[in-house]
Amino acid sequence: IELIAQTGIAYAEVNFVLENHSEVFQTYSELKELDVENNELQSRLYRGYGKSLYFIERDLDAAIPYVERALEWARVLKDSLLIKNVHEAMAVMYLMNGSLLAASKEYILLEQYLPEKLHFPRAGVYNQLTEIFFELGDDEKAKYYANKTYEIAEAQQFAKTKARAQLNLARLASKRAKPQADSLFKEVIQYDKDKTSSLFRLNLYYTYVHHLIRNERIEEAIVSLERVKSLPTRIL
Repeated sequence: IELIAQTGIAYAEVNFVLENHSEVFQTYSELKELDVENNELQSRLYRGYGKSLYFIERDLDAAIPYVERALEWARVLKDSLLIKNVHEAMAVMYLMNGSLLAASKEYILLEQYLPEKLHFPRAGVYNQLTEIFFELGDDEKAKYYANKTYEIAEAQQFAKTKARAQLNLARLASKRAKPQADSLFKEVIQYDKDKTSSLFRLNLYYTYVHHLIRNERIEEAIVSLERVKSLPTRIL
């Protein structure tokens, strides 16, 4: 039974990626009928089915009980990787659903189960928390996590992650009318200067233009908007 469950879960996960949705639900429905006693497989099964209910059918209310069940099995095992994966799934579902406070709680729990040596995923979690708290209007927490992102990126030489952290710090400084906002924006612009055109550049100039307009520097804002217009159509 365990071998059938392992194979079935792998099959469902592949079909999820390939967007063969009917196969995903058919497979999980059959797996749920099996008398699977392995806690790890139970956790993976319920997490996978819950994720499918949300990402395919966008039914958060139906998905959450299954993912919570997956978390229960993972906790029984005391398996930090499984626990992390479940919190990550819940965080993304809540985030996509616009439930920002619930998403922030899941990201904070997720961070506790990340090994210290996994610097890049940890910086990613901190960056996501920065964005969430910025949207929630909690500038203190947004700044706290932006600084944590920056510290990791600086120590590990993650250039793009560092630039994202600086951009968030610049946004916060601009919002609070802090004088260091200009220098922070200029550092990020300098980083991006020789990079290929990307969504990051669009986000950077969009944010910078708002900063300039807020400070009534209209001519500079127009120059920056002209730079945005030079981006490829696919980016715009």
